Amino acid sequence: SWGRTYAIVFDCLVQRSFLRNHLVLTLCILLGFFVQLEFFSLALLDVVFISPVIGDIIKSATGPSTSLGLVFYLFFVTTLIYVLFGMNHFHESFLIPSSDGLEQCSSTLTCFYFLFYNGLSEGGNMKGFLSAPDPGSWTYPARIFFDSVFFVWVGIVLMNII
Repeated sequence: SWGRTYAIVFDCLVQRSFLRNHLVLTLCILLGFFVQLEFFSLALLDVVFISPVIGDIIKSATGPSTSLGLVFYLFFVTTLIYVLFGMNHFHESFLIPSSDGLEQCSSTLTCFYFLFYNGLSEGGNMKGFLSAPDPGSWTYPARIFFDSVFFVWVGIVLMNII
């Protein structure tokens, strides 16, 4: 009896998109009434279920999810490698905003978050969020190489993969 009930519920929720979509919309409306008003806006996504054109667009964007996941993993690993090199060789350049102004990264994790967010949103351009290198220092050529390789790898190669 439980097996039959499970099979019927599974069939209704997974195989019957009409019932599933309306249950999701009902859940959004109930959450809007009882939890937070922002959940009402999720009901506007009903157009995705109604329009076959928008459904096809969503399928084309989510279809290659394995490839997109691997590219995201490559972004993640690349950022981690650059943070480790940057923390060891150019620690004074990693200045993150804080309540007191700018301060150096306190850990590899905070530098990773900082570089991952800013490096990807800037398209690989480190000039916008790292302190400028001092042309008179002995690390100047290495820092220029570090910034350039990051830009070429993230800004040109990885962004064009997507």
